[in-house]
Amino acid sequence: MSSEVAKRYAEGLLQVAKENGTVQTKKEQALTISQLLMQYPELMDFFNAVQISSEKKKETVQDVFGRQMDIDMVHFLKLLIDKHRIYCLPEILRDFVHMCNDELHIQEAIVYSVRELCPEDMQKIKEVLQKKTGTVIELQNHLDQRLIGGIKIAMDHQITDVSMQNQLNKLKEVLLKGERA
Repeated sequence: MSSEVAKRYAEGLLQVAKENGTVQTKKEQALTISQLLMQYPELMDFFNAVQISSEKKKETVQDVFGRQMDIDMVHFLKLLIDKHRIYCLPEILRDFVHMCNDELHIQEAIVYSVRELCPEDMQKIKEVLQKKTGTVIELQNHLDQRLIGGIKIAMDHQITDVSMQNQLNKLKEVLLKGERA
């Protein structure tokens, strides 16, 4: 669950993006920053280090993000440093992306599978979900070895489970009840 602090900052950034008509652009930038933070966790360690001055942190933001991000996003990151809220950045970005998706009428879905699905399979699943929901779908593939085979799709607080693990669990329930399958 997201913290109130992260939610407030994400809402503020969304308001700026809406005013400037840059919701999609800022969403893409937030995703880029999130990926960078996951790829280089030492960057968050740097931002969270109390022995490093705010000025040095803001210089780093300018150096790392100044050419890639729009000025609002750079100022936002510097604001988080000034307000000592940079530790919330991953959570703020996650909340912000969700809010952008709501604003852009995009639904997020996760496909769980034993192996990484090929782009063609992901596209087929995406098309089926888009047709079913009538909305644009953003699809992610997460690996879950417990599924044994098949897939599980989580979207909008609903789960569609067509995995082997689920089928085995259903068979187990039937056998334990003493019924015929």
